[in-house]
Amino acid sequence: MNYTPWLESINLETKEKWENTPNKSSNGFAVFYSPVNEKNKDILIVGYNPGGGEKDFNPEEAMSIRTEHEYATHDYPLALKMREHVFKAAGIPVEQTVKLNHIFFRTPNSSVPIDKELIQFSHEKVIEIIEVLKPKLIITEGFKTQQVLTRLFGGAIYCNEAYKDYNIIRTGRIDTFTQPIYTIGLKHPSGARGVSNEDLQKMGEHIGRLYSFLTRPKGDAIKITIAIYTKDEKVIQMVQEFADKNDVSVIIIDDNFSETDSFDLLVCDINLVPNNSNLIDYLDITYKEDSELNRHNLNAEVSAFICITHTIPDSVEHVRLLKYFTIQTALTESYLQDKIKLVVKSPFE
Repeated sequence: MNYTPWLESINLETKEKWENTPNKSSNGFAVFYSPVNEKNKDILIVGYNPGGGEKDFNPEEAMSIRTEHEYATHDYPLALKMREHVFKAAGIPVEQTVKLNHIFFRTPNSSVPIDKELIQFSHEKVIEIIEVLKPKLIITEGFKTQQVLTRLFGGAIYCNEAYKDYNIIRTGRIDTFTQPIYTIGLKHPSGARGVSNEDLQKMGEHIGRLYSFLTRPKGDAIKITIAIYTKDEKVIQMVQEFADKNDVSVIIIDDNFSETDSFDLLVCDINLVPNNSNLIDYLDITYKEDSELNRHNLNAEVSAFICITHTIPDSVEHVRLLKYFTIQTALTESYLQDKIKLVVKSPFE
């Protein structure tokens, strides 16, 4: 698809809006910082607004259709951090992204108020851009921008303060007219409080894992492993029969459980757990090391477990921290199927 006429119309409308706004606080405008084509539209980077004063505004550049990605050709701090740290760690060339801001109009910094009319115009255009491009993943530079997009479209930000990297990465989604889209909110890489290279590395790795999942070939099913920890032979037989029908792997956990026995879903008699310190340690460690990706079903180890009994002994108090499902009636194939969908499938499939 040739996006050039559409891009030119957006630039022209933005220019006219800026010129016709009386007493504007903005020092110019900019929409796209990269080319827009079929090869790079799967990842959208969204910042807050262009920075700088009047001297930084180049009308000719603002109206041009970009042929190069600014993050690939410029060496200002944000461009360097995104190119050399975040996207290098993600294993994705930054040129394979589209970059814009959720407000198109320039101010010296994000604390300078912008006319509400200009903000509304920008947001209407951002909605249009996202609906047209249909990216697979949106990365926001700053949590505030992620919140704005979530408010504009509806959706959710999955992370809460219990997530270990909550202060630097937050995964969410927006609900467009045609499809939900994952969002990853980053602590602003060039924010005043600073972001370490280690944090930038984590951001990139997080982006890389999620993007790999979203772009996997449709025929690539995720191989699921169910672990069983019970003395109930009927349960073991039922789970194994279910696994045979659904191409699911099964491992039987005994009292010699090893941490190398990784799995996606644990079917267990919770009353046995206090007797298996290795399993308690594993569940506890897995919870602490859990990431938003794991909770949202990307190569999870233990995202949840099914309790054969519906009571939790006080002796495994800390296991309450894990997401779990209780079975108050007989374990059934449909119940297992439902829980597998919750634990190891993308919420958008």
